[in-house]
Amino acid sequence: MSTGEPASNAAKLGTAIAVLAIFAAGAVLRLNNFDTESVWWDEFSSLIHLSPPSGYEESPHFQRWQQAAIQDTSTSIYDFWQANRELDPATMPLYYSLEYLWWNLTGRSVATLRLLSVVISLAGLPLLFLLGRALFGTSAGLVAMLLFALSPIHAQFGQEIRMYALFGTLAAASAYTFYNVVERGGKGWWIAHALVNFLLFWTHPFAVWLPFTEGVFLCLLYWHRIRLVLTWGLLHVALLIPSGIYVSTIQFFDEDSTSTWMTIPPFWGWVFDVLGDDFVGLTTQLWGKPDTLLDFVSEGTATWLVSLQMQAGYALVALFLGLAGVLVGATAWSVFRGQPEPESGAKRDWRWPVFLLLWVVLAPVILLALSHLWRPMIMPRYTMHCSLGMYLLVGGGVAALRWNILRVPVVLLLLLGYGYQHALTFKGPQHPDWRGATAHVKALANPDDLVLIHDWLWKRVGAYNMGPVPNVISYGGVYSTWEFENLAELCLSWTEIAPPRADDPAQPRGLWVLVRTGYFQKGPVPQLEKALAARGLKWDYQDFNGMQHVCVYHVSDDPDVPAPPRNRRPLAEGIINQVADLSLELWRAQNFEVAVEVARRATFIDPSVSISYSYMGMSYKELKMWPEATRAFEQALERNTDYPWDLINLGTCYIEINRLEDAVTMLRKACDALPMDMTAHSEMARALALSGRCEEALAFMDQTEQRMQLDAFQQWREHCAGHGG
Repeated sequence: MSTGEPASNAAKLGTAIAVLAIFAAGAVLRLNNFDTESVWWDEFSSLIHLSPPSGYEESPHFQRWQQAAIQDTSTSIYDFWQANRELDPATMPLYYSLEYLWWNLTGRSVATLRLLSVVISLAGLPLLFLLGRALFGTSAGLVAMLLFALSPIHAQFGQEIRMYALFGTLAAASAYTFYNVVERGGKGWWIAHALVNFLLFWTHPFAVWLPFTEGVFLCLLYWHRIRLVLTWGLLHVALLIPSGIYVSTIQFFDEDSTSTWMTIPPFWGWVFDVLGDDFVGLTTQLWGKPDTLLDFVSEGTATWLVSLQMQAGYALVALFLGLAGVLVGATAWSVFRGQPEPESGAKRDWRWPVFLLLWVVLAPVILLALSHLWRPMIMPRYTMHCSLGMYLLVGGGVAALRWNILRVPVVLLLLLGYGYQHALTFKGPQHPDWRGATAHVKALANPDDLVLIHDWLWKRVGAYNMGPVPNVISYGGVYSTWEFENLAELCLSWTEIAPPRADDPAQPRGLWVLVRTGYFQKGPVPQLEKALAARGLKWDYQDFNGMQHVCVYHVSDDPDVPAPPRNRRPLAEGIINQVADLSLELWRAQNFEVAVEVARRATFIDPSVSISYSYMGMSYKELKMWPEATRAFEQALERNTDYPWDLINLGTCYIEINRLEDAVTMLRKACDALPMDMTAHSEMARALALSGRCEEALAFMDQTEQRMQLDAFQQWREHCAGHGG
């Protein structure tokens, strides 16, 4: 054995240990808070179409939870694909197929589903190491892998129930197989590269920009290898056609509806999106907070350290650019002088640093240009995979440093910078702390208390995180507006009309209000507090932090401050729907008397809206107050004849007050409007039978049974038979 072999083996062992240590660090960061972070909107949009979390269906309040969250279980992967396109039209099916299968195979748990993303994200770490080693040597691969493992943004999205972990890992696999196709060729690498990019196309609509970058690189720098360029190009046209057809069917939201959350970034915001995805304060993807620092330093020191986040980000961007510049400069110098790589002894190839630069900037440039030319379509997470190219440039820059005396302090600076980033992000939630806020309400609220959440959309997300509870959950605002008059009006209505608690008649039913703030906005919410105070209401307040805070108000009547008259209280658009929907939620909870009063208030606000009378009639019907229910449904139909369930309900009321011919007329209209509705047809059979039109009733039942292939008329057949039918 030569004297060089032990050193070589020792080097391999050291590399293996370093890879395992970096992998372990990446796993720790990706598993941090994975089972405590709340479900936020991006995750909710797909979770809501999966079967309920394990154990929910056993709750006596499960059905009400389904109604509050509007949970809709998909019966197949295909149905799940289609359902996801309702709330997130641009979704691609690959990740969601994995999500659907994992959810149903591993126990229907949010935490377990997050493990899928963790596993996928970790799979990308060794791929980036292999690519960095192939490009610039072992040191470069280790540094690139280290940055990927320690990345706060990749740790965050590496545990989320979204496609971004898969996007990043497939991006690393695409670049690695692309390198081997170009440098080595061989059928195996071609097949692997084609498969990876085919999967990439089905992961995200903007994943196409990485293969596009690879194609641009080939055309610019390998144009003389005609066979390689043509084969690669034709192959990718074929791979792109199926997903291209799918993307062409996407009907995204109109621009007005996305204007509050998808905008064209300012120039420096775009620059930091390209260069500083990992650095708190430079983009909108990470939120810096003192929670972790408070375990080690005083509050004042922690606050000061948090205040340095922008300067730290600038310094790390400068360090990244400096190391990338070292790589470019060293490559240019060695090519000019014909010097080999310091680690491998191979001749430097200037083309691959160019590929990495293209990877870093080309996709963000294209999306920025399209945003200016067409409509905004750029967000930091859409180009998060480009940061892998930057990690490779930085790793190459470290490897290009000739002396270890320089490499060691540079790596230590990188570790220090990333340690600071995690000191700002490691502890506590990143996304809105719905779990903390709803747990607070569940711990303190009485089962009779009402829970109001700012708007319809966040009501669904809040209800999902809260799980099945006995409380009525509704909302009182319009999505994306900071208008709180309607929410305060609902609060006032509840304090005025809610009956006493069931377990303590001396105490009024309570009221809890949850408001999610805008990005990086803290509570409290002065607009809401002003609207509550103007209505003679008081409150206790609790704040739950995150990138967007969740503010919890326990609201009650202030007997020392009278409410102003109704005509002097400002109201905003949507108040009728919000009041009416509260009536519906109370009906679902079988609080029929309160539901009637809430619906009556809606009719006072605007007597021309039919749905208020419909919901009032539904509660009167459950109370068996048939004349009142009849009048309510008649008023609803006077205002709107397009709600066929009012026809059924009014027909039932006519039967109960013995207006049988009117019932037959009304229910015939209902059967025409809802030809497959069993309630309409069974009520029609009842009306015909009770009115003595037995032959007509039997003929109607026979015809219905033939069409609907079921027998639900036995009672009325027996009735007709007993009356000579």
